[in-house]
Amino acid sequence: AVRGAPHSVVFEAKELTAQAREKLNAALPRRAGDLSSPLLTEGSEYRIVVPHGLAAGTYRFYCLPHRAYDMRGEMSVK
Repeated sequence: AVRGAPHSVVFEAKELTAQAREKLNAALPRRAGDLSSPLLTEGSEYRIVVPHGLAAGTYRFYCLPHRAYDMRGEMSVK
């Protein structure tokens, strides 16, 4: 569950192929923009299902409201 809200998940576009970008955009529920989740409020959950056919690798993301604090993460696909 989200704490210290609002938060978001925004994937790093510059690291993605066109195919990966398309698949991730399709997998983001209630997308707020390109590769971006909506703002998440206290106590909410946000889940994405790794799309079939997404290439193995590391997909980096950050929290837009907390980017200045370097709040980021990564999703590994094997």
